[in-house]
Amino acid sequence: MPTVNLLSCPNGGGPLQLHACERDGDDVVVGVLANLAAGTAYPIAHSIGLLLADEDTETSRHRSLLAEARPHCPPDFQRAIDATVARLECRPETGEGTWNREEMEYYDRAVATEELRGRMLEDIRTKPLWNIFLPRQRHLIRHIADNVRGKFVLEVGCGNARTVSWIFPPDKYDYRYVGFDISWDRLLVAKAALPTGDFMQASAMNPPFRRGMFHAILGFGVFHHLPSPAEGMRRCLDTVAPNGFIGLHEPIQTPKLLREGSRARRVAEKLLDSYDHSEHDNEIDLPGTLAMLRERHMSVVNMSYSHSPARALLNRVCGLFKSPTGSKRAYQVTIGVDSFLLRTACRVSARFGPRAVSVLARADRV
Repeated sequence: MPTVNLLSCPNGGGPLQLHACERDGDDVVVGVLANLAAGTAYPIAHSIGLLLADEDTETSRHRSLLAEARPHCPPDFQRAIDATVARLECRPETGEGTWNREEMEYYDRAVATEELRGRMLEDIRTKPLWNIFLPRQRHLIRHIADNVRGKFVLEVGCGNARTVSWIFPPDKYDYRYVGFDISWDRLLVAKAALPTGDFMQASAMNPPFRRGMFHAILGFGVFHHLPSPAEGMRRCLDTVAPNGFIGLHEPIQTPKLLREGSRARRVAEKLLDSYDHSEHDNEIDLPGTLAMLRERHMSVVNMSYSHSPARALLNRVCGLFKSPTGSKRAYQVTIGVDSFLLRTACRVSARFGPRAVSVLARADRV
């Protein structure tokens, strides 16, 4: 769990206090976070805090974990637990809450058992995804690495923390990593993949942090999953410290090479590299995002486009390389070809891309 001083109650704000029931060194393995004045309590299990607002909470897990911790808590924490359980039993349904729980179910599905989580962890440790790691390293990580030493970095929608564990491990770069995601089961994998990281279950539409706590926040393909990407970014930007960074790597709205729903498009999608999207997924409105960053007094430090149609085809070829070294070299060539096409053919006609962008922006000093 991250230091309590970073946190803010996701049910209306306010400070949280911690009671640790079980520790492993500095790590709280089991415990409770509570806003005692408001009577709200949040369990910690497997070193992961569950910091969702009432409307987003998967109530059976939340109540079960609080019940297990209750006998080991002092009376004021017990009262907060009792009030929380009573409130969750009559919780009203909301559109955003339903959306969040559907997202949890969707992303938990692939890691719903210990066996499935073990397979994903092995995959993370042995199969680097250089096609996404390399642009994130080149256009985002290398620009902030020397600026975050000894400071807090937040990953929004961290999932299984695959990117950070490979190209930005906190022990190597000497910073404090905090990651949050809506999927509880993927966070269990993330904690195993990055044991020194601090993780919590939370929503990007309601990040449970105080203002200005992080010197950098990173979003690797996360904001396009939100019901309102722009609003999610605004809320997460509140956590950026003066002179801090936000780094994004996202799909963007561009004219498509092939008309939606056409037979040619369906054939191309089977032949080319594809991604199984949630029904909730959007694409980022880049002009609107850049305008929002300017409104929030953020200056773009670096921006790079990617993903022409050739990139999708070459990604298929690169997937044939079995060794991590061979795969990395192949993707380096692929990214170079993609960059060339984006500077040439794609400037002639936007039908050919780009399909994604990396943006790094820095807050004006306050």
